[in-house]
Amino acid sequence: MNHKKRRIELYSFYDHTGIKKHLQEMARKGWMIERISNLGWKYRKIPPADLNFAIAYCPKISEYDPEPTPDQQDFLDFCAHTGWHPVCTWAQMQIFYHEHKDATPIETEPILELETIHKTAKNRFLPAYGILFVLALFQIFLLVFGLPDNLIDLLASTSSLCSCFAWMMLLLTCTAEITGYLRWYKKAKKVAEYGEFLNVKGHLWLSRIICAATVLDGIYWIISLYALKDRLLFWYGLLALSYVVVLIISGNAVRQFLKRKKAARIVNRTLTIAACYFLSFAFTGCITYLAVSNVFPHSESLRQYAYDFPLTLEDLDNNVSDPYITKKLGSASLLLESATIFQYPAPSWPDSYDPSDKELIYTITTIRLPVLYPLCRKVLLQEMEETFDAGIPQGQQNEYQKQDPSLWNAQEVYRLVNQGTGPFHDYLICYPGRIIKLHFSWEPTDTQITAAARKLIPGS
Repeated sequence: MNHKKRRIELYSFYDHTGIKKHLQEMARKGWMIERISNLGWKYRKIPPADLNFAIAYCPKISEYDPEPTPDQQDFLDFCAHTGWHPVCTWAQMQIFYHEHKDATPIETEPILELETIHKTAKNRFLPAYGILFVLALFQIFLLVFGLPDNLIDLLASTSSLCSCFAWMMLLLTCTAEITGYLRWYKKAKKVAEYGEFLNVKGHLWLSRIICAATVLDGIYWIISLYALKDRLLFWYGLLALSYVVVLIISGNAVRQFLKRKKAARIVNRTLTIAACYFLSFAFTGCITYLAVSNVFPHSESLRQYAYDFPLTLEDLDNNVSDPYITKKLGSASLLLESATIFQYPAPSWPDSYDPSDKELIYTITTIRLPVLYPLCRKVLLQEMEETFDAGIPQGQQNEYQKQDPSLWNAQEVYRLVNQGTGPFHDYLICYPGRIIKLHFSWEPTDTQITAAARKLIPGS
């Protein structure tokens, strides 16, 4: 029979009302809280009992203290004298239990208890969430600020979408914790003046939703990397997740080891932080080494004579004989898939440039969510146009001009044209669910355009 178990509990640090109620329910089921850490809440098996729990806050203590401070020891002695038994400590929070439901509370002065909680919150709770709030807001700002130029890349990148979602969940968590506490403190301060203490109405349901959504986000990220057959990113993703777990476990292990060795608070904190920094640098070095040494298998992106690509120079010109390099860069998500294919002559030695050498570059954007099609079309049109740029004189700007789509068998076709020098060899072809940006290094013939269309049309 298992006499120990761990659970992930999502109660707010100041939610003593919810924590006491939860611990009472667990004691009735035969489980007593034993330890609280970053790895979860640890319980031990006991005979089912109807116990009374109390939460006390002490802003002067630290999770790095090797043993109780003199003031804390006096407080523990007082609690023991009144029948309150210490159970465990979570940073500046101390948990006690009493066998009698009608026992005298540890804290009897609401104003003093509220001041103690607020001092603890200002020392630990509020600064931590404040820093995370600013960090999450900054990351989301960078993503939103770069949307006009990188919208397609963002929507087609599972990693970017999952990262954006994770930062949004962190921002929501910080907002809920900070505003929830400040609203409760404001009301509790008014009630305390009348000698009463206001219970905390936590938001456990919201924390559980955020936690579940974040876990699903991470699972989807890993599965997507595997499904895309990009083994390099897949293994790096697993390493990143493993690093977070190892860092948390190692930090807790170092801190607990130094506490058992009776190391002073400042020594414990310094060595624990140093160990975490060392692990971070070691992980970065490991990733760099693996990337350079090609330890992990990854999808092939650089090939010669890659006839399995949608369109190659060989499809357009039977006279192509020189060796060509074909390279594909792409990403995909549930919303979009974007793939850019480059084909250019292989470098020759001694290096020489032949004007007759042809190059082919095209990007296929597949829109999986139809509602995004007009937005993607607008972004791709504006990507090369300069008509909205006041810094470029009128008559010298680049713009897309409509072409006859029948030759391409498409819905719409645009060609990039400079108002002063004339057309480029760049096209934007719009098919149902697919938009293609295509660049030739030469002026294509109608036969070559027809051949390209046969290869690029959806379903080909």
